[in-house]
Amino acid sequence: MYKTTQQKIAMAGIMAALMAIAGFFPAIPLLGLGKVISVGVIIMPLIGILLGPFVGGYASLVGALIGETIAPYGAVFGFFTFIPPALGAVNAGLLSHKKWKLSFLLLFSLTTLWYATDIGSELYYFPYLHLLALLMIIVFRERLSSLEEHLFLKTFVISFVSILTDHMAGNLIFILLYSPAKAAFSAILIQYSFERILMSLFSAIIVTGTLKTLKEVSIWRLKK
Repeated sequence: MYKTTQQKIAMAGIMAALMAIAGFFPAIPLLGLGKVISVGVIIMPLIGILLGPFVGGYASLVGALIGETIAPYGAVFGFFTFIPPALGAVNAGLLSHKKWKLSFLLLFSLTTLWYATDIGSELYYFPYLHLLALLMIIVFRERLSSLEEHLFLKTFVISFVSILTDHMAGNLIFILLYSPAKAAFSAILIQYSFERILMSLFSAIIVTGTLKTLKEVSIWRLKK
């Protein structure tokens, strides 16, 4: 929550620029594709929390579009690379701004589309973390929009849901563009699990520190 509209506009510009710059910094290599996932996925939840689902999603989209242009080695899905981080930021914004039902619907829809694919019907167990994220949404619900108490726990849950939203959107685009074999997913089950949990922890640390800092300088107010 910002004291002035100008502060929110300025923050949107800063976040879009940060997302674009993040394209230069690889986080996870994608074997066989010669591409990498950038650290943008770690700051994506912060953008949604700070700016809300609509402005945050837009800022993430613009930043990712710029990032895939100036750092094409991070454009995992070519032009469509901007879609997963935009959806991830939207979902972080929904959860942190009292729209948990829409958040659930977004991730549920993406997960349902996974099961509609041939690979998804065979690897029914692959999105177990995404199902866990859906359960977290149901358990915490509107409490995630109140960040006065248990800040780290709540930002971890929001980051986890956001990053798994990004991940599932990426999975679906990957299937659509490359028609991979089932082994492309079964081989990375443990790897993706470790990576997404670790990224959620890093993201929660960044979000918690940023929110506390912005509160101290009277730019951001934690919502009750």
